[in-house]
This record gives sequence, C-alpha cells and structure tokens, in this order.
Amino acid sequence: MKKNLTIWGIFLLTLLLLGGCASQSNSSSYGELQTATKVSNKSLLASTKVSLEEVIDIFQRAYPQASITSIELGKHFRNTVYKIEGVDDTNEYDLTINAVDKKVIKQKHERLDQDDQNDLAGQDKVDLKGLLSLSEVSKIAEKELSGGKVSEFNLDQDLGVTYWEVTIKRGMAKKEVKINAQSGKIMEIEND
Repeated sequence: MKKNLTIWGIFLLTLLLLGGCASQSNSSSYGELQTATKVSNKSLLASTKVSLEEVIDIFQRAYPQASITSIELGKHFRNTVYKIEGVDDTNEYDLTINAVDKKVIKQKHERLDQDDQNDLAGQDKVDLKGLLSLSEVSKIAEKELSGGKVSEFNLDQDLGVTYWEVTIKRGMAKKEVKINAQSGKIMEIEND
C-alpha cells in the first residue's frame, strides 16, 4: 500500500511539474504573439523606406520602353513590397521590389500574343505626372474610416483617369476608397 501511495505521489508531482512547464511555455508563446501583432499593426507607410519615385525609376531603368500599367504597395508574407506591372508593344512586365531595401524580389516578362498586343499595348498606362504622395493619399483615405490604417495601395487607370484604390482596415471593418491620383478627389467608397 505504501508503495502504491509513493507511486501515486511521484505521478502527481510529475503532473504538476509538467503543468507548470506547459503554462510557462504558453505564456512565452502569448508574448511572442503579442510582439508579432505589434509588428503587424505598424503602419504600412512606416514600414516603407523606398519611395514611389524610386521604384518607378527602378522599373523604368529595367524596362525603358515599357509603360507602367499598375503599381501596388502592400504586405507580401512579412515583407512590404511594391509590385509594378507594365507593357510595351510586344511584352508584359512584372517587377516586385522590397519596399525597405530596394532589392528586386521577382522580375518577369512575358511576350504578348497578337490579340493582347492589339488590346493592351499602351492603352492602360497610368499617368505618373503630378501624383499625390502616398502620405497625402493615406490621409484622405483614413478620414473615411476613423481610427483605421491603410493596408494596401493600388495605382490603376480606368477610362483615362489614374486613381489610387486604398484599402483601410480597423479591426474587422474594411473600406476601399478610390481617390483620383492627381486631384485627391474621392471617386468611390466601398464597404467590405
């Protein structure tokens, strides 16, 4: 009987020790989760060290004959990146650039077939003259969702108008705001 009590005592003591280790491990994971959340809550522009002008210059040096058709700034995995697309008479180009250190992450071009050459070449290019700064566009968009933060910028063109489509998030709330890229006028607001 004494032997059984001793075995049960050792068993209970072992469980208590393991429970304490698991509890300590969970609090450590919680702390790591809090740190990761703080990093992810950092403003998109605050985590961007490379300017829009610099990435446009990088694209134009890489593809001097191409017209830019879209620019996106957002998070890709844990990195803040610019994705730039463009076309010339015969090719479509994609360039992904790290927004912190200017490193080219992905570079690709694809030959356009004859139908695409007729449809795409030069028609969808964005107007890069007189663009508002990303911080100006951010301020305009963030007024539409009080306390929200910009999570993505997309520069595009439709019917001859170049615009920023800005995604703003606050908790579970999300809005997409289309802003004329030169005048700053809000063109459309979409609630998600």
